[in-house]
Amino acid sequence: MGIVLTVLGLGLLVAELHVSTGGALGGLAVAGIVAGAALAILGAGQNPLLVIPIAAIPGAVCTALVVYAARNTASLRARLPRTGPHTLVGRVASVRATPDPIGQVFVDGALWRARSFRDERLEIGEEVIVVNVREMTLFVARVANGGSVP
Repeated sequence: MGIVLTVLGLGLLVAELHVSTGGALGGLAVAGIVAGAALAILGAGQNPLLVIPIAAIPGAVCTALVVYAARNTASLRARLPRTGPHTLVGRVASVRATPDPIGQVFVDGALWRARSFRDERLEIGEEVIVVNVREMTLFVARVANGGSVP
């Protein structure tokens, strides 16, 4: 039974590293590994006083691994996206077709559907700034002096 619990705990630990449940599977994995090690030591006929220090070592190692993985996962989830249309917010674009109500702007080497953010009249060739992205449509506004939204 001890070996089964240890193998199950290791399986849960691998699952935590791939699925990233925030430590839920990792906690069960540590409990399974520690309980499995304790049962294996007791089943081998060893002194019960040896159970605590010997089972604590793999428990501490696995706990450290789960905490490390959970912290790294939390920091990755807090990051802003680096790809996709939402990274265009704040970029300066050039109007290619007047938004009335839908037009086109050229930004980052591609043409995008665009709408005026404040329903203002924008002219072809005018520089605008991307204010928002919704359903693959950029919402743009005139660039004020200094390259920001007025």
